[in-house]
Amino acid sequence: MNNVKHLILTLTLASLPVSLSAEKAYLLKPFDQKTGQVLSIRSSSVSSNGKVILTRGGKTTEGALSMQRSRSLERRVVSSGANKGLSYEIIQDTRVSANDLEGPNGQTTLSAALTGHSVIGFQDNFGQWQLYLEGKTATNRQAVELSELQAYTNRRWFVNSPVKIGESWPIDPAFFRHLILRDLGNARLAASMTLEAIKNIDGVETAILAFKLNTLGARDKSPRQLEASASIEASGKIYLALDTMLDREMILDGILKTSARNGDNQTSVILPFSIRTIKTSH
Repeated sequence: MNNVKHLILTLTLASLPVSLSAEKAYLLKPFDQKTGQVLSIRSSSVSSNGKVILTRGGKTTEGALSMQRSRSLERRVVSSGANKGLSYEIIQDTRVSANDLEGPNGQTTLSAALTGHSVIGFQDNFGQWQLYLEGKTATNRQAVELSELQAYTNRRWFVNSPVKIGESWPIDPAFFRHLILRDLGNARLAASMTLEAIKNIDGVETAILAFKLNTLGARDKSPRQLEASASIEASGKIYLALDTMLDREMILDGILKTSARNGDNQTSVILPFSIRTIKTSH
């Protein structure tokens, strides 16, 4: 009897490496857009139930804060001689913010500086995309928005080897820094991604990628702003179509906290946010 048990245990242990090695791995890659193919990108972000807290001369005042942003872009692959390039059409990019500490007229609507313009891009010798405003020199506002779009274009979210369900890896947080924390560029931001599952969604085999963002801001001390900090906790999912590698949907939810002090004056902001991006190709 003991010999039988020993044989069963030996066969079971011997089979484990085979079972593990048979677990399927997936090579995730960036979407390879073809010439003539149009990629439509629709993005919306909502920050509601936020708070702004002002302390002036020992007196503290608290008010409600909300922000919304809606964007619509079209991306194409273009050619310039032997070089492959990109073109973005900024169809719409509108931001609406409201702060009741500024009274009944505290709502502001702002159209982004790149709205209605075309952006072109080419890769440099290091394989990085460099974006430019087509036909003119960018203003300071446009240059800031170009930096955000460039960070998104150069995002690196995948590793160069196949990954299995449950496997995690660090990702470059540069795009999220521009999207959420560009006013406090010294804040340290860490990001990671996990292949959570493979599911059939609307008839398409889809990789569900979960990611997390966390930071504790580095303090900035300068004559203009004696002390500033930022922190963020966020998580989200990306739905990646495995047949085309198009990240069809991205969802990101979290909360951002910022604080700036100058002498006895302090401004603090607590801002929950939700961002959703939908992509379609045609």
